[in-house]
Amino acid sequence: MDIENEECLLFVDDSNVWIEAQKSAASGISHMPKLTDGDHDPRLRINMVKLVNTLCNGQIQCHFKTKIYDRGANGKEKEVDNSMSSDLIEEAVELRVSAKFRAEDKQRKHRTVFIVITGDRDMLPAVRKVLARDIRVELWGWNSGMVNEYLKERNNNPLFSVKFLDTIFREVSFANYRSTRNTRVVPANTIVIFEPEGLVGQTWDETFVAKTLLQLDRLFYITHSKTGPEIFVKSPEVSNIKAIILKAQELFGEKTTIMSWPVYTSSFNRDVSVIVETSNMFLPLENDNQSSTSPHNTMNEAQLPHGNNTKLGNSPEHEDEHMEAREIQSLSKDPDNQEGWQPVKS
Repeated sequence: MDIENEECLLFVDDSNVWIEAQKSAASGISHMPKLTDGDHDPRLRINMVKLVNTLCNGQIQCHFKTKIYDRGANGKEKEVDNSMSSDLIEEAVELRVSAKFRAEDKQRKHRTVFIVITGDRDMLPAVRKVLARDIRVELWGWNSGMVNEYLKERNNNPLFSVKFLDTIFREVSFANYRSTRNTRVVPANTIVIFEPEGLVGQTWDETFVAKTLLQLDRLFYITHSKTGPEIFVKSPEVSNIKAIILKAQELFGEKTTIMSWPVYTSSFNRDVSVIVETSNMFLPLENDNQSSTSPHNTMNEAQLPHGNNTKLGNSPEHEDEHMEAREIQSLSKDPDNQEGWQPVKS
């Protein structure tokens, strides 16, 4: 957003944003290395608080709602798309109707912009309905997931702008390298890295290990030992673990001991169930002004749950008429009632 004193309403298709971000991360976007063993990086996270605050920078008012939906039996989230579309239309109708009867609301309509964060083609009809009510729309999405229809609409409508999340990727994303699956170690794709003795000028921790392992260009997860300083590294897509050991040894240097999981368990007579952290947990969250546990960014995780909103009616035009009638009857409501919209604090 570029104009001071604007008000914005945010509509975020969190699943679409997150899935496309994982694809972008795996392709080698920005500071993330390109993966050679996958087309998406499941370790990638989006800090939604950072994202919202970045897009609302400098605005006097910015609000959002959170709605959560489970996936269907087929794994699809069609209800989310329908509900988000419905919300877009409903808010646009309410704003247009109130602007007809109140001078202050007319001014508010002029300075309001709907920020829609998605790249999904299913949102286009709703976006066009908002634009038809002379309300500005700013759409943000990933370059890789942006459909051409949005770009064509941008060229034909001065109220509509398209911007790319790729340009703020570093500011709003981070990676979680700690294993989050409650499973036992798979010996064939797990290596063990021991803390080297006499390490100078570098703190031996997960951040250092992860940053170094990024040079493998492979998907990996880190797990801490319960009994010692050694770190376990799982590479789920690797078929030749010996090659990974050789490359890791080259990266960490000869002072660092690295071995395969079978060698480790046999050499130290370890009990797998005792020494491995298998709980489902993420790295500890920290304040923005503190150093992050991610090797990339200084962000605390604020990933909103997947999902969003209600189904559209069979006749959108009739639905608009009914909604406008309801809004006219409700104009006497308390104008300070935010009806579920939450203010964003920068």
